[in-house]
Formats: sequence, structure tokens, C-alpha cells
Amino acid sequence: MSFVFKVGDIVRFKHTGQIGMIKDMTHQNVSVDFGTEFTVMDKGMLSEFELIPTVEQWISVRDEKPYRDKKKAKKGDIILFFVPNAHEDEQIQLGYYDSDDKCFVLIDESCAYELDGVSHWMPRPKPPKPIEEA
Repeated sequence: MSFVFKVGDIVRFKHTGQIGMIKDMTHQNVSVDFGTEFTVMDKGMLSEFELIPTVEQWISVRDEKPYRDKKKAKKGDIILFFVPNAHEDEQIQLGYYDSDDKCFVLIDESCAYELDGVSHWMPRPKPPKPIEEA
């Protein structure tokens, strides 16, 4: 099985079991931070890695913007977005991306953040399954 890796993905090197994070990618090279060492390697080496799924997969706004058409908006368009320069308890916000105005808007529409004020976003996670009582 092959994956399309992106910056921020957590990966495991199949041969050694080392776990690292992809920090940068160019047309030819990929940079992986293993915590104790930082390695730059040929992009062809990505086949030697496997993706470690994480609960939260933040997407850099430099890599991809969320899609939202105001005319076809639905609940699935609600996202979480990260505002790195906000106060700590206000860094993660619930809202949507306005593709017409190119800004992130809070769910209650009380505030909008310009694109350069937001670093990452992710689809809103699904709610947990109800706990079945024994």
C-alpha cells in the first residue's frame, strides 16, 4: 500500500522502527526529524516509510485550503483551525473557511481571521461512539 506523504506526517522507518516527522519536502528530497537527528534523503526513500495514523491530522494552509462553497454549504464544512498567535485557550477555533473572502470565520461568525493568521486546519472530528452500558 502506498501513501502520499505530506509535511507534518508522522512516519516509521520500516527497517529500524525509528519514528519521525516529515519536516520539509522538495521535488527531490525529504527532510525527516527523528528527534535525536535530522535527516535529508532522496524522495525515493519514502517507500521505506509507513504512515503512523494519528487522531489529529492538521493540514498546513500552505499545503491545502479547506473547500467551502457558500451556496452548497453543509455541516461537513465545519473545521477546526489553529491560530498560533492567539491566546493559548483561543488557538484552536471551530468555524469554516470562506473561499470567496479567503479567510477563516468562527462558527458564530463573530470574528474572521485572515489567511496569514492561521497556520493549520483539520476536518472536524466525528463524535465518539456512545458508551454502551453493561
